[in-house]
Amino acid sequence: DQVTADDVRYQSTLPWPIVTGGSSLTRNGAIDFGNFSSSWNAAPPTPGRMLKTESYQSWASKNGIGLEDLDPDGDSLSNLLEFSLGTDPNSPDEFASLFRIDPDGTVSFTRHINHSGVTLEFQTSTDLKTWVTRETVVSELSGSIQTRKFTLNLSETSKTFWRLRALAL
Repeated sequence: DQVTADDVRYQSTLPWPIVTGGSSLTRNGAIDFGNFSSSWNAAPPTPGRMLKTESYQSWASKNGIGLEDLDPDGDSLSNLLEFSLGTDPNSPDEFASLFRIDPDGTVSFTRHINHSGVTLEFQTSTDLKTWVTRETVVSELSGSIQTRKFTLNLSETSKTFWRLRALAL
C-alpha cells in the first residue's frame, strides 16, 4: 500500500519563493504544511537535513526585546523587520547598509532565511496611500543570507516610493 504523507503543489509565482542559479526550496520545519508557500524558503540544498530555524520568540529573548512592533534602537525598523533582515534590534548603526539602490532603479536588500514565522513584502506607491506588493527575485544566496531585488520602473512616473513590510505568519 502507498500512503501520501504530504502533498505539495509548487507554483513558480508569488507567494512561492522564486529561485534561480541552482538553489532549491528548503522546508522550514518538519511539521509545516507542504502546500503552504510560507513553509518554504529559497536556500542551498541540504539533502537529508532540515533547515535549522529560529522563531521570533527565541530571537527576541536572546536580544532582550519585547513585542514585534516596538523599535528599541530608534532606527525606524520594527523588531519583526529586524528579525527578518537579521539585524541587531539594539543597534541603530546597521540601517545604512541594509538596502542598496542602483542608478537603474534596482533596490536590493538581504533577508535572514533561518528566521521562521515571518514574511517580507516589498511594496511601491506613487501617493503614499495606495501600496502595491511587488514580486522580488533572489539575486544571491550566501549561507543563511538571501539577497532579493526589485527594479523600479523609473520612466513609469515622476515619483515612486517603496517600503519593506514584515508580516508575522
